[in-house]
Amino acid sequence: MKYNAKIRAKQHNLPYSLHNYHFKIPIICPVLGIMLSINNPKIDYNSPTLDRIDNSKGYTPDNVRIIS
Repeated sequence: MKYNAKIRAKQHNLPYSLHNYHFKIPIICPVLGIMLSINNPKIDYNSPTLDRIDNSKGYTPDNVRIIS
C-alpha cells in the first residue's frame, strides 16, 4: 500500500507524508463493518486498501484511511 501510494502521489503531483506507523490495519473496516482479510495473497472484497477521504488532496495522515 505504501509503495503504490507513493508512486500515485508522484505521478499526480500530490503531497505524500505517510510513514509506516500510519499504516495500522484495523480488524474491522470502518466503512462497511466487515472483517478485513490480512495476510491473504489473493485480493478480495475484504482486502485492506488505502483510501483518500478527499481525492483532491494528497496522501497525508489526516486524509487517508484503510478500508476494505
